[in-house]
This record gives sequence, C-alpha cells and structure tokens, in this order.
Amino acid sequence: MAEVGYPGVGSVNWNGFFVPAKTGRAVVGRLHAAIMEVMQRPQVKTAFANSYVPVTLSRSPEEFQAFVEAEAARWARVVADHKVRME
Repeated sequence: MAEVGYPGVGSVNWNGFFVPAKTGRAVVGRLHAAIMEVMQRPQVKTAFANSYVPVTLSRSPEEFQAFVEAEAARWARVVADHKVRME
C-alpha cells in the first residue's frame, strides 16, 4: 500500500469465532478451550501449514476482543482519513 501512496496502511487476513454479546463468560471460556484444543491437534497444524496459512492463536477471549476492537478503530481511522465512501 505504501508504494501506491498509502503509507502505514496494510492488513493481514484473520479469522475468529464470534458469539452473541450476551453469551455467558463460562460458555465463552469453554468454546475458547475447545477451539484451542482442536487447533493444537497435529493434523490441524499440518493442514494449515500445508496451505501456507500462518496461525496465531489468542491466549484468551479478552485478548481476541481487544484485537478486534483495535482493528475496528484502525480501519475507522483509515476510512475517515481518506474519506472512503460506499458508492
């Protein structure tokens, strides 16, 4: 992006699991633990590696939430600073 006049703008693809906002903390914790267990399985790691997909896991639901909020704020600034609009 810097090469075409947008220094500091870049992104990586990321994915995550989302639940309704009122989902109980215990349920979120169990889901996070299950996802972490699956992502540590050798066959899952191999599948991602064979697809050249880097994997970074959040240590907690709170860490992922903070990441998502930071991404939303970052892209909101990019949209505002560059007057991006839908047409």
